[in-house]
Amino acid sequence: MVVNRIGKMMVSMLVLAFAFEAAYAEEITLTLSNDSARFENDDIVMEYNNIGGGGRCTMFKLKAEDVDNADRGLNNIDPFPIWGGVRWDGEHGPARRPLSGTSVLKDEPDEKTVFLDFGGGDQQEMTIYPNGTYVKVRYLKSATNYLDAPLTPGGKMMDEAEYCIYGADSWTRGYKESCQNSYYNTSCGDPEDAGALNYKGWMIYGVYNKDNGIGLARLMPADMMWALKLAAVGYQGFEGFARGTYPMDAYLYCFTGGCEGSLELGMQIADWANGDGERPGVETAVTPAADRMEKKGLRINLHGNAFSVAVPDNSKYQLVMRNLSGRVVLRTSLAGAGQHTVDRSQLSSGLYAISLESQNRQFRGKIALAD
Repeated sequence: MVVNRIGKMMVSMLVLAFAFEAAYAEEITLTLSNDSARFENDDIVMEYNNIGGGGRCTMFKLKAEDVDNADRGLNNIDPFPIWGGVRWDGEHGPARRPLSGTSVLKDEPDEKTVFLDFGGGDQQEMTIYPNGTYVKVRYLKSATNYLDAPLTPGGKMMDEAEYCIYGADSWTRGYKESCQNSYYNTSCGDPEDAGALNYKGWMIYGVYNKDNGIGLARLMPADMMWALKLAAVGYQGFEGFARGTYPMDAYLYCFTGGCEGSLELGMQIADWANGDGERPGVETAVTPAADRMEKKGLRINLHGNAFSVAVPDNSKYQLVMRNLSGRVVLRTSLAGAGQHTVDRSQLSSGLYAISLESQNRQFRGKIALAD
């Protein structure tokens, strides 16, 4: 990763710009056996193991924060509760079978995909990238009940967590309201395309620890979903019901920054999955090359306690800065071509990810600030 590090400012103005070559200095580590799987990149660790006779996710940890969103040591509730005389595995509905086979389908520096076979029952492909706090899940054969559990969002039990769903502010029900025990259910007359809960073809829903803002979330294709239930009961979290058409792609991700951080990352993943924009988490370079500034059409000038941002057109842009843990530390709207001044006096020295995005264009990079 190439980073232009800024020393103490001895000049009145320093001009930076973004170059967009991906740099895969990070590594993906896979540890597989017939009955276990571990995926690790620069940001997360995810594990599947057999517990109590069935295969399940036993770790989904943010490495930088050292927080596990599926901590079996904390949530030791029976992972296979009996509901209505049927034993459920807390992950994908009735009695998921033990993990019985794993194999590597793709082994590239920038992407690795593993096949998981749960005794000939559920079958899925898991894809992990060199960085980023998410995995892609391609369901090949599965039940229609998608339930992430036992959940310990941000290192706490579910009954201490908060829900966060895209479109909730415009939805007909609150998190504590239901129809047929559901937050969303087409049997209740809810729109087939999920209405306000639909972000460019995806439903984005998650849970987080309100004290530290850490949690986990899922993206599911909106046209596949017919119900979503919210039940904060130990082993149960957000329970989604799909129509069961395969193969079906979805995403699981960890996040920081509370509900805002969850929705922001979820929308970035959705945009990328739809073929719009960079893969979230891709490292980018920052260089002062004038030809790259002109080619990319973006200038950011640093002077004193302010940014001077040269917006390239008349679109409405969002300027967002995040620290290394992913927390948003600055956000502001910029509209109209020309120079816009942004106060940076509250930002400490260090390395930040910075993005400037409109509906049709996006610029991303990293920037180092010094006092």
